[in-house]
Amino acid sequence: MAESRKAAVANFEKLDPKIAGQIQSVYDHPDYVAAQTKLAGLKTELAAVEKQVQQFYQGPAQAETIPSAEMDGARILAGTSVATLPGLSRDTEQKNLIRQRDGLLSAIQMQKSEIQTLTGRLITAGCKEMEPVAKKYISATILAFEQVKKTLENQEVFFTFISQKGYSTGYRPGHWQTWPFELQTLYGGVCSLEFYLEQRRAVWKLDEKK
Repeated sequence: MAESRKAAVANFEKLDPKIAGQIQSVYDHPDYVAAQTKLAGLKTELAAVEKQVQQFYQGPAQAETIPSAEMDGARILAGTSVATLPGLSRDTEQKNLIRQRDGLLSAIQMQKSEIQTLTGRLITAGCKEMEPVAKKYISATILAFEQVKKTLENQEVFFTFISQKGYSTGYRPGHWQTWPFELQTLYGGVCSLEFYLEQRRAVWKLDEKK
């Protein structure tokens, strides 16, 4: 994937180096870099916490769990010093680690979602900014297809004409006719060339008055 991305960038840089130098990569945008850095930090924290959870040592015996307030009150009334009351259970540390792990997993998912939203915003904004450049290439493509459409139609008119003059397709050399690929290009497999040109011009607003 990385190699194909580099090749795509290199190909366009050769085609139009001036414009290529003006287009910022989404991956280099400061907001995107910051968001990915934050995600990486969360993943690092998660790895550390997961390691602690896996290596947590319970000890040979479990300490007494926290008693109820009523039991503590009874002990105090019986003369037990508050300072000597049983503290937190031994497994509290492990539970805290698990809570941290689960919290980090949730935070990572939320950050990934934020990155997706951010990426969408950056792409939308970038496409709007690059629209004049894109129209340059789309317009060239449409003009070329319009020329293909015209020449294929003229070719069809010619072959139809000579057929009416007695030069029937059954006796003409095989290449003296419109080939299936040309017919498909003109009249459509997915759509006709005419419909394609209409739609392509419409979505890019290439028929608008300047």
